[in-house]
Amino acid sequence: MSIIHCISGLGADERVFKKLAIPGVEFRYVPWPYLDPKDDMLHYAEKIAALIPSGPDDHILGLSFGGMLASEIALMRPGQKVFLISSCKSPAELPPLNPVLRFFARNRLVFMGMLSMLQWRFMTLFGVENDEERSMVREVMADSDPHFVRCAGKVIIEWKMNQKPRPDLIQIHGTADRILPPQYVKPTIWIKNGHHLMVFSRAKEISALIAQYL
Repeated sequence: MSIIHCISGLGADERVFKKLAIPGVEFRYVPWPYLDPKDDMLHYAEKIAALIPSGPDDHILGLSFGGMLASEIALMRPGQKVFLISSCKSPAELPPLNPVLRFFARNRLVFMGMLSMLQWRFMTLFGVENDEERSMVREVMADSDPHFVRCAGKVIIEWKMNQKPRPDLIQIHGTADRILPPQYVKPTIWIKNGHHLMVFSRAKEISALIAQYL
């Protein structure tokens, strides 16, 4: 049996992957190791790679922030298939960040109360379309670790890749992604009208695409 080891997005967990399904494939969530304030993208990727077996039937899937980490892990694991969903394979694909937001992220000044007050805005950015998706996002946000969210934001804006990303990464991105806008990304596959949360909202379509590469 093939196992796809899933690395979630910033502050998220296994709930975002629960609708993915491929016969003969197990989707296994990779829990977040401790994120030290001094960690950069590469060092944190090394911590996560240590939790993922490197056998011939082990593959990696990264969502959003998890995809950035997966791109770094791919360079350590040249023999493993790596899928990026709603993500970036290098810092060059990140959109420009407002200077004020950059200051807040770099200095880890993200307050969970602030995020709660802006919850309606996050629903729009994620492309939430129904009550099930809205409920899932609310639960994930409520359960997010404030320390992790603060440190991960800093890791993202300070990401510097030491090598070019692997050319065989399988990158799937939505044309309607508002978190990582399509004009900055060069994926393998476009999902028409796909939003940032399409791994959940369009899981059947995403699963079928992944299956083609296994």
